[in-house]
Amino acid sequence: MYFSYLVFIFVHEHRRRVQLAKQGKLTPPGHLVSPLACYGLTMLNLVLYYSELTLTDVVYNSSLPDNAPVGYTFMTFNLTDIDFEEITYNFTHSYLSVNETSNEIILTTALPRDNSLGSSTLTLVAYDTCQHTVSVTFSVSIYNEVPSINNLPATLSLPESTPNSTRLFELDTSDLSGDPVCCVLSDVIPRTDNFVLEYDNVTEKYYVYTSTTAQFGYWKSTSYQLVICCDDGHIYTKQTLTLKIPKPKTRSVPPRWIYLAIGLSMIPITVSFCIAGGILIMTFLLEDYAT
Repeated sequence: MYFSYLVFIFVHEHRRRVQLAKQGKLTPPGHLVSPLACYGLTMLNLVLYYSELTLTDVVYNSSLPDNAPVGYTFMTFNLTDIDFEEITYNFTHSYLSVNETSNEIILTTALPRDNSLGSSTLTLVAYDTCQHTVSVTFSVSIYNEVPSINNLPATLSLPESTPNSTRLFELDTSDLSGDPVCCVLSDVIPRTDNFVLEYDNVTEKYYVYTSTTAQFGYWKSTSYQLVICCDDGHIYTKQTLTLKIPKPKTRSVPPRWIYLAIGLSMIPITVSFCIAGGILIMTFLLEDYAT
């Protein structure tokens, strides 16, 4: 008799709370949960009134940018409890917390920008008034965005007649983390002092120039590879600017020895011509004198 009474009370309690929940009158949730309902559920273990928690539709980002704004949604989930009991969360993190209203884990404090957090494993635990629990374990990696040189790699033509201190190229840099970017000319292949990388305080951009002592020649090198490194204080990136020296279009000039050879070859001809001419003239003059 007493056992039947427990079943009746439990079923009636559960149906009443379901009806109130549908009408929006179960506020705050769980205040109508009675110890008797929990006791009856434990004793009867009826499938119809099984009150285990269910955690589904867990979606989260395994990587979290260190410049994420406060309020950034890191995880969303769906927690189901058919008994509408009061849910309590167990989750501890210095920068993340559970929003029980929207079923989200959000960023509540700005992250440090020194890469001190790295990767960690976290566990979210939820339990109801009947001490049924459900949990999910996930990992999070705090990272800094890599600076970007948006217009490299690239290839340009550089005539060998290019003057010194000529601006050749403008770098287009960006950093999604918002960190200041510093760039240097880390290497030139083949090694040369023909190029410099300078920062313009007015335009706040980096430019590649020919140096004040630059000398170019197609027969010295047909191309140069400029390796440019940009760093935001946390991580760096490298890209290459290739400069090709085109073959000069010049008129063919014969070597000097050609003129010397021509002059020397004309000497015997000239001498022969002079001798033959002299003999001919003398012949005509002698004939006139004899007559």
